[in-house]
Amino acid sequence: MTPEQEKIRANEAQQLLENRMFNEAFTALKADLFEKFQRTNFAQDEERKETWRTLKNLNNLELYLSKIVTTGKLSENNV
Repeated sequence: MTPEQEKIRANEAQQLLENRMFNEAFTALKADLFEKFQRTNFAQDEERKETWRTLKNLNNLELYLSKIVTTGKLSENNV
């Protein structure tokens, strides 16, 4: 990927991370999943695991987008 492509990609990721609706959706999803997790009892192992995995995947998606932004900014500084 060229530095210019990385900058474009970083800008697009930054726009997503700063988008009010995107953030609202992530916040609502995380809250719903956390509530679901809290409503399960210890014996509901599979449901608890699936909820935990989904929460982790949401966090990983946000982290991935943040890394794209960082990579683009580093690329911009090295040009």
